[in-house]
Amino acid sequence: AEFDLRDEALNSSSPNGGWKQPSQVWYTHGNLEGPVLTNRLSGSFAAQRLTTEPHPIAISARTLAGPVFLSLPTTYTDQTLSARLHSVLSAKHTISGHVWRESEIRRNQGVGDLTLPERATTNTARAWDTGLRETTQLTPSVVHELRVRFQRDTSRKSPVSEGPSLTVLGAFNGGGRSEEHTSELQSPY
Repeated sequence: AEFDLRDEALNSSSPNGGWKQPSQVWYTHGNLEGPVLTNRLSGSFAAQRLTTEPHPIAISARTLAGPVFLSLPTTYTDQTLSARLHSVLSAKHTISGHVWRESEIRRNQGVGDLTLPERATTNTARAWDTGLRETTQLTPSVVHELRVRFQRDTSRKSPVSEGPSLTVLGAFNGGGRSEEHTSELQSPY
């Protein structure tokens, strides 16, 4: 198992003397593997999570209600889980299987400078991969192998608020995002 936390708020100021905006990184990883049944069945399981909060996005705009000065975090989270089993059925016959899943989430995308938080999007991506493999040695020189695999990838871009957008050149970009509610799916076999 492994754990890593990095927090720039604990660091000294930048060499040129300016203020350094904080950022954080959290990383957790664990792995378990070994025999389940001696000489018959072995397996592994792994999990990890990475969360980052890089330097916040600065928003400096002039709206009808007055000036807006904000600092907005953009969080990124990545999680991965995987498991694998391998079984020896006989000296000439084995079977293996695996499952893998990953998920990514990016929040507060598309904002900064004159673009207000109401125009942000959340981007999500998920992936699955699972498979099974059976191997049989028919003769000393002939091996039969059967493989089955399934994969699925999805991604989605969702606005924080939907509706018409409002752009005042040189002042601010506000309102919702009506054009960006997209989804994509891929499932090769």
